[in-house]
Amino acid sequence: MEPLTALGLAANVAQFLGYGIKLISTTKEIYMSSSGATNDVETMDTIYGRLGHLSSHLVLPCQSPRSTDDEVVAIEQAIRDIARHCQKDCDSLLKVVKQMTRGKGHRSYYRSFKTALKTVWKSNEIGELEKRLGTAQQTLALHVCSLASARQRSSDAQLGNLRASLSTLGIRQSEELANIQDRIGALESAVQQAGSTGQDTGLLPTSITGLEAEMARLSVVGAATEKEYAIIKTLNFEARQFRYSGISEAHGKTFQWIFEDTNSSDAEMETSNFLGWLRHGDGIFWISGKPGAGKSTLMKFISQHAKTQKALREWSRQQPLILASHFFWTAGTSMQKSKQGLLRTLLFDILRQQPELVQQLCTERWEQSMDQISLGDWSVPELSQILQRIAHLKNPAAKLCFFIDGLDEYEGDHVEFCDTIQKLSSSPHVKICAASRPWNAF
Repeated sequence: MEPLTALGLAANVAQFLGYGIKLISTTKEIYMSSSGATNDVETMDTIYGRLGHLSSHLVLPCQSPRSTDDEVVAIEQAIRDIARHCQKDCDSLLKVVKQMTRGKGHRSYYRSFKTALKTVWKSNEIGELEKRLGTAQQTLALHVCSLASARQRSSDAQLGNLRASLSTLGIRQSEELANIQDRIGALESAVQQAGSTGQDTGLLPTSITGLEAEMARLSVVGAATEKEYAIIKTLNFEARQFRYSGISEAHGKTFQWIFEDTNSSDAEMETSNFLGWLRHGDGIFWISGKPGAGKSTLMKFISQHAKTQKALREWSRQQPLILASHFFWTAGTSMQKSKQGLLRTLLFDILRQQPELVQQLCTERWEQSMDQISLGDWSVPELSQILQRIAHLKNPAAKLCFFIDGLDEYEGDHVEFCDTIQKLSSSPHVKICAASRPWNAF
């Protein structure tokens, strides 16, 4: 029996215990038949029907234990045992109700079910039932909390490994996972408190049902996060950061002029009001410069500078902002100077910052098994299609700004490549800052 199945059974048991306790403890007029009964008076027919329904949900088909955790297996068995005892009590009550209503040709009522029960059972039998129900309620709550805690420990270990993997690739971690775990903790406390009262507050079955739902949700979200990670991981490649890491850092105030609201006075590079473009511009901002002028150092400087992000947030307004960058390098690996390398780098940067987009954008891969995902190669058409989906979403999850350095070092058809860049930047949600030598193609 899986933990969630055990919780479902526990919720059914809690419903019976709550109803049983309420039947015996409340002083409410109970009629032998529904004839002439008002809405606020429970009839024996109603009681019989309710007990019959509860009894049918107090048993599950025999299953072999699926958990390898001995503690979990023991807890699940204990819940089954409580359910079995409760079913016996429930069936005994059903027989009593049937006996009390048999042969009654007139309308009668009792101040409480307990009063009616005294016509059939001895006082000590009723007292023992009350005690059993109260004890079972407390014991059930303890077992549910123990089961939830055991499941949480298992989930924490799995999620801990997953979080470590996400952190390694810089993938933003889901806040929903943490929120669900917090809610599970709060529900565990509610279950424990409700079980300790020995009264029918209605809180115990509700809390157990809520706990079951949250644990199921945790499993679903955890599996989705794992699949997001698996897909994003396949976009990464060993040389992705080599060129960026090898570019020298700018010294002091060398490039502070780029953030001035005036045209550049640097004769080596042509830039025109870069800050204004960040704040309000669109399309492509082209930085052109001679070989050795420091274009790559400038691109690294502006792509990570706080002033760049601050200005772009004026452009993105209330929407999240995603920055992605790629640095072509003619002396590097094939991935560092190819279109595939560019597309994989940009998609990796986008999806690691907004992993919830993976299911929406990588629809074909999302339907694959984890083994298929880990072995699948990326093609340029597939990568281009996904990037175009991002650019032309009707309700985009974010605004995107790409920084692409060394376009002249791209190994391929420069004219076709520029056309790709132009189409991408035609989206109102995307802008591109690109740098290259002053070639005609650019």
